[in-house]
Parts: sequence; structure tokens; C-alpha cells
Amino acid sequence: MKRVETLALALIFLCVGCSDKPNSSVPSNTPEQTPSAQQETKSTTHAVSPEQDAWVVDYSNLPERTKTYIPMLEREVKKWWPEMKEPSVFCGLIEQETCYSLKHKYCWSPTATLKTSREEGRGLGQITRAWDSKGKLRFDALKEVRDKHKEALDGWSWKNVGNALFQIRGLIFEFKDAYALFSYAKTETDRLAFADSAYNGGAGGVAQDRALCRKVKGCDPNVWMGNVADHSRKAKTKAKGYGQSFYEINRNHVKQVVYGRKQGYEKTRRARYQKAGLK
Repeated sequence: MKRVETLALALIFLCVGCSDKPNSSVPSNTPEQTPSAQQETKSTTHAVSPEQDAWVVDYSNLPERTKTYIPMLEREVKKWWPEMKEPSVFCGLIEQETCYSLKHKYCWSPTATLKTSREEGRGLGQITRAWDSKGKLRFDALKEVRDKHKEALDGWSWKNVGNALFQIRGLIFEFKDAYALFSYAKTETDRLAFADSAYNGGAGGVAQDRALCRKVKGCDPNVWMGNVADHSRKAKTKAKGYGQSFYEINRNHVKQVVYGRKQGYEKTRRARYQKAGLK
């Protein structure tokens, strides 16, 4: 889950891929009304180089639902963030948020739910809201991203939170907003790592961790792995109901999404091109 702490999902696995352009009113593509996988995957089979099309996918090792939601994700990224250089990060993110195992009922499912007494996460990107110890709403990530991006998300609410198309748009914009904060990152991978840490634990937490890194001799605040990743003010004791500390949850999230699952998707794509004799 983002913003606060997400339940750490441990499996590293493969992903790549994703495609249209519905109007800005409430999308009709709810989980029960998604286009057929056959229709959606047609646009991903043309023979182009990996550099020309990052969305060509070999579905043979992926959960069945990816045939529906990767093409949908492709369309939405191309519409709302066409300059995104590494779209496979979204596949890794969805896997991390929903797949307790590759065959779990929630894997790549818009109905994926994680709920504790203090917070609730729903859907492909685990959009989150949380309460304090007195039951007062502490934050509502759905409302925040909807209010900031009304053109794409107007009409989305907790009443229709299960709408898959809104979920995909929401995670794209949440990640895009985080990504925009880290232009100073040394490499593109570092920038994705900072963005993912912010997606999971909040941009304020990343700012605190970078500040702490600056105080440590030899620590580069613009580099994630081996630098900012090793320094944090996040709690390091196990959190009740999570089985891990918030520090472990956040760092594992980045490790799995940016350095694990995302990479796996790219390897899958390259293997398919090689098999087809493409460069």
C-alpha cells in the first residue's frame, strides 16, 4: 500500500507490457465489464524493436488477468504519460501490491483488498485511506489524486473504488506525481526508486531520508541503492499487523518493484524478441 505502509509481498517475478482512450467521465470498464483479452492484446503483437514498443508481452508466464489489464495499462500510460521511459515499472508495481502468490485470488485483481483497523488499501495500485487511533481520517489518497487530476479521475470515489480503469489511472498519476519530485536523481533507475519509495511511504519520508543521508560521510543523497536506501528515520521495529517494520516494508517495496519485478518483465520481453529473431 502506498503513503503509509504496505503489506510486503515477497515474490519476485516477471512482467512487461500494456493500451485506449476513454472519455474523462466515469469509465465503463469496471472489473466485470473489461474488454476481452483477445481484443485488447491485438495491438501488442506487431513486430517492432524493443526500443520502439515497450509493451510487447509474452503472457505465457504471467497471471491470466494480465491479458486484460496490461493492454488497458498500455493505453492509459500512452494517453496520460506518453514520455514515460520505463512503463514496465507499473507492471511490477501492480504485482507487488496484489500478488501474495501468482495464483492468489487477488493477483492482478481490481478487488485486491488489504484492511486493518487503521487503514484500507484497494485495487491494482492499493489506493489507500487511513485513520488515527481515534478513528479520525488521517489521509485519503483517492481524494487527493482525484482532486489533483480531475480531467482523468472525476467521478471516482470509494463507492466505485473497484473500477479498474480508474484504479490504473490513479496509480499512473500517483507515481507520476512522485516521479516529478526527483529530477535530481543520478540515474533513471535512482529516480524510479525514489518515486516508488514515495509512492509506498510518502514523499516526506524520502525527504527525511535524503536529509539523513547528507549527514553521513560518503552518502550520496541523489543515489538510492547503497546510499539513501541504507539511511532512514522510518521505524525499524515490527509493526503490529504487518509482520515487518515500516522501514523493511518500504525498502522491500523498492527492491521488489524497481530492482526485481520490473527487471523481470524486461527480461521476458527481450527473450521473446530473441526467440522471434528480432533485435
